[in-house]
Amino acid sequence: MKEVLLVLVGGVVAVLSSLATQWYSHKKDKEKTVWNRHMEKIMELEEKAGDLTEYLCGYRSFPWSEDTKDKLKNYLEQINSISGGFRRYSELDQSARDFINSSQIIMEIKMLEGRFKSLKEEKELTNNLNSNFKALIETCDKVLKK
Repeated sequence: MKEVLLVLVGGVVAVLSSLATQWYSHKKDKEKTVWNRHMEKIMELEEKAGDLTEYLCGYRSFPWSEDTKDKLKNYLEQINSISGGFRRYSELDQSARDFINSSQIIMEIKMLEGRFKSLKEEKELTNNLNSNFKALIETCDKVLKK
């Protein structure tokens, strides 16, 4: 009788151990999938922000065509959409907001007025955008290292 009980207990322990291992493995796979999705989004955010910064701070001819305006608005919407998924990382969320805000200021000036009021204004606003872009990239790097 004792031997049967020991075999039964051993079997139950083996089954429970197998279930626990499967559960843990599934949990880790799910976390890895979520993290990979976050990494892809962060990389996309960096790429879109870099393209937008280059376009807004570069020496481009004016006035912009409607296609260019639509393209830049689309970049901004995509960046806004991507960054909204990072509310759990408040520092990244704030860096993205700062970047979006400084981008919108330059876009509005270039789209509505066609040019900056002065070289000083242009330098100040483009330096601000470049600083916000750098802060965004640094914050992305911090999140990726976690």
